[in-house]
Amino acid sequence: MLAWILSSSLLIAGVLLIRFFLRGRLDSRLQHALWGLVLLRLLLPFSLGDSFLSVTNLLPRELPPAVSVTAPASPVLKEEPTAPSPAKPLPEGAIALTPKPPTPNPKPAEDPSAVDPQAFPFREIWISGAALLGCWFLGSNLILWRRLRKTRRPLAIEGVSRPVYHSPAVETPCLFGLLRPAVYLTEEAAAEKMLCRHAVAHELTHFRHGDHIFSLLRGAVLALHWYNPLVWAAAFCSRSDAELACDESTIRRLGEEERASYGRTLLRLTCEKRTNLLIAATTMTGSHHEIKERIMSITSKPKTSLCTLVLVLLTALLAVGCTFTGPKEPGSVSPIESPQAAMTALFVEKEDISFSLQMAEDDSERSFTVTDPLVAEFLTLLMDKYHWSPAEAPSPEAAEYRLTVSTPNKGQVMTFWAGEESLVQYEQDGKVTCWEGKAIEEPSVPFGSLVLEEYDNLEADPRRIAFTGPQTPQEAAEVFVKSSYGSHLMTISPLNEYGILSYDLVDYEIMEISPDQTAVVGSFTYAFTPRFSDSPAIWAGNTGKGTGKWEGMLTAYRQFALRKMDDRWQCIEVGTGGVRLPAGAEEEDILAAVDKALADYHAGTVDTEKPSAGELYFQPVPEGCVLPETVKSAAEYTILPKNGTDGDRLILTTADGKWEIHFHIAELCIESDPPQEDNPLTMVTSVRFQQKEA
Repeated sequence: MLAWILSSSLLIAGVLLIRFFLRGRLDSRLQHALWGLVLLRLLLPFSLGDSFLSVTNLLPRELPPAVSVTAPASPVLKEEPTAPSPAKPLPEGAIALTPKPPTPNPKPAEDPSAVDPQAFPFREIWISGAALLGCWFLGSNLILWRRLRKTRRPLAIEGVSRPVYHSPAVETPCLFGLLRPAVYLTEEAAAEKMLCRHAVAHELTHFRHGDHIFSLLRGAVLALHWYNPLVWAAAFCSRSDAELACDESTIRRLGEEERASYGRTLLRLTCEKRTNLLIAATTMTGSHHEIKERIMSITSKPKTSLCTLVLVLLTALLAVGCTFTGPKEPGSVSPIESPQAAMTALFVEKEDISFSLQMAEDDSERSFTVTDPLVAEFLTLLMDKYHWSPAEAPSPEAAEYRLTVSTPNKGQVMTFWAGEESLVQYEQDGKVTCWEGKAIEEPSVPFGSLVLEEYDNLEADPRRIAFTGPQTPQEAAEVFVKSSYGSHLMTISPLNEYGILSYDLVDYEIMEISPDQTAVVGSFTYAFTPRFSDSPAIWAGNTGKGTGKWEGMLTAYRQFALRKMDDRWQCIEVGTGGVRLPAGAEEEDILAAVDKALADYHAGTVDTEKPSAGELYFQPVPEGCVLPETVKSAAEYTILPKNGTDGDRLILTTADGKWEIHFHIAELCIESDPPQEDNPLTMVTSVRFQQKEA
């Protein structure tokens, strides 16, 4: 509403300025045509597109929703407990991860300079005023129509296309009617041949110009914008300019020889009184000043020079661009070409990326954040198995669930829906792009299902478990096996195949504690009731049927590793076996492997063109990327944790901050003959380069 008022008001002000400064040098018909732009803008409550020229860019904008972001202590998954509470109490003394109920979407931050229509009854006042004035407008014209119908008498005039009447109900000649407009003359005009001819010619010119329709729309606009004095000024001036344009066109049809006699007719027939802007008739009324202006225009015959015409047209085009368009959204970007590019763009800043699952059945939402860019790479690889094409925005209301991946400030949001179709939507700074995917290979699986599986893996990942309180490794291990692990699996989403309904500890053992008392490795067996008994995720690895006290439940054996980080304990790994004590030497092995890879590259012993199986592969170094001599010379580096069988990875940033070097690490075991204890060897297997965005 505020944008409508501002843009239309400024357009009116612009036309009034043109009218004032070019008075006497602008053709009256062109001057009247400019009011057509004003009328159109006053009737359109919306903008036609957006542009940087729009005057509505000056309006205060709503601030984005406030989002509190907590930086992670380490590059691992962290938990935002928003799931339902456990179905069964945990053992006595256990410390549970307490979930919080889902919070509604935050309201935009308040802007004291913004106009809030709901803050006062503006809408009610506007509607009431428009209804009152609309009724007045309709009633006035109905009364005039009835008076004319009762008192009019037809006049037979040859060569006239419209009906002509004379009536004592009119004070001046006029054109009245919408579907069947007719010319109405006063008794004086009907009695004299010259006056009749000039008056009929004048009103027929109004008909050709469509001024009877313009008068009707002018009344409707006044009813809509009754509160705006500029609109009333525009209505008054547009009516005056309509008469000037009509006079000029009438004289052209009558002939120059009748210019003087036509002027005398105006003096006799024009009624000097206040113009009623709510009467949809082209009455010949006006003030003394208006009548004088019309006579001077007839005698002076204003002409428009080519320079003035070009200036007016350019000004009109600029005014349309400024007032007919809406504000340009800040930070608008070019459309993303593919969902793969969109997913990569989400993780480009390596911030906490939020994964949210919303289910239609209970309207609940569960979220957690990830920092590992490998997640983006994995989802991108899944997308490569589909052919993507632009699509219309989906209708998510009927979907069983939807998944969103977004940046902390919600500036970039990617949405995946359940259903037979593979629909993906990407939104960045208000710009929305949608795609539909078709599986390249059979069987065809909706992409939303694949993303849900990855969501389940991420949500169930025990590395999201972190807790405070315990001081010793023994205390931390006890809290983990008695409470944290069970709460974690019981509070994940109901759709998750890893979810359980009950948890009970059977037994546990501490296997190893680091010398500095900051890490612990142990094993435990637990009994549980699965949410989905036929889930492959539940039966994967060391799962069996419970006996005795736990008959009717399932039992599973797991090994775990915990590490103390500042004042909290973080789960590093959970597996069915082979879990090792985390040690600082592991990072040194990785850095040494990277140092060796860089040294091999600088020594020229690495083939970048045709890598052979088992050999180190360096992607050719792009132009402008300068490799550091050693890891120690880089500005920063981040070692990502193990991810299944993919090993570790190290991301190295060059000293100039423009390039990232991704080193893929593998731990190989060299067998000896005769067989001896395995000798693990950490080495770099491949290297790729990625340019950082500014």
